Amino acid sequence: MPAPLQRRLLLFTTLLGLLAAALFGHWLLVGRHLQSTDNAYVQGEITRVSSQLNARIERVLVRDNQHVEAGALLAVLEDSDFRLARQRARAALANYQAQLDQARSKLAQQSSLIAASQAEVAASQATLERAQLDLGRAQALRKPGYVSEERVTTLAAD
Repeated sequence: MPAPLQRRLLLFTTLLGLLAAALFGHWLLVGRHLQSTDNAYVQGEITRVSSQLNARIERVLVRDNQHVEAGALLAVLEDSDFRLARQRARAALANYQAQLDQARSKLAQQSSLIAASQAEVAASQATLERAQLDLGRAQALRKPGYVSEERVTTLAAD
């Protein structure tokens, strides 16, 4: 085979290969997503969408059968019920905070009462010990006659 004919054949084969690759690339990127039908039935993927919240829809941001990406905002829900619930929760929180403050105040008051009572108990114990010592001394001094029986009886009664 002559060289010019061989060169033409190689050029033709290369161009035919490039054309086939370009057509395949076009089909891969665009054509495979297009569908045609003779009976008006098209295969498609439709996904049901629902909310985890119980609320009315305020606005729909997409059209029927519109292609959307994952995570795209589809609709806006009414938030009046949620705002009311948040206000109620804040009011309840303020109420509980006030109750906590009141309980802390009562705790501080009770702590001071406990401290005062403990001081009174200590004073009473000191008075008791003093009275027991006085009684012991009076009983010891009663036998020799240094303290009267009446004084011993008075100390025992105290």
